[in-house]
Amino acid sequence: MANTTHLKSYSERQLAWRRTFAEAAKMCSQKVKGLPKGEKLRAYRDCIRQMLRKK
Repeated sequence: MANTTHLKSYSERQLAWRRTFAEAAKMCSQKVKGLPKGEKLRAYRDCIRQMLRKK
């Protein structure tokens, strides 16, 4: 979620986007957890890209 020590205020749209991205990042990191080291980053980025396109 938004950092409470940060003084910048975010609009509702920005907060919604941050929440959406955080959910996708968490899900994708779990998905690529077992992959070999050289494949994780590419798979993670692809997963994030696909998740954000769906929403």
